[in-house]
Amino acid sequence: GSNDTALAAAYTRERNADVLNRGFSGYNSRHLARAIAGGLLAQLEPLVSHAVMVTLLVGSNDATRPGAPQHVPVDEYAANVRAIVAAVRASMPGAKVI
Repeated sequence: GSNDTALAAAYTRERNADVLNRGFSGYNSRHLARAIAGGLLAQLEPLVSHAVMVTLLVGSNDATRPGAPQHVPVDEYAANVRAIVAAVRASMPGAKVI
């Protein structure tokens, strides 16, 4: 299973958390950073206003060979992840970002 499945199992067993799993198939860090800059987190606001933990899995699609459509160079990937984490922290200041 994936990390989100393990977290869901651990935190919902005692009914002390709801788990929202939101994936974006085919996205790379560039796509996600642009979506967040375009208001993605604001669209999710009703669902995440009380978030205490956010897990991010970003980079698998970025790690394709140079020249492939989804490839993102390492320096850009690092900048994208920093921007994504900063935006998540600003939008959900009470949440831990993993």
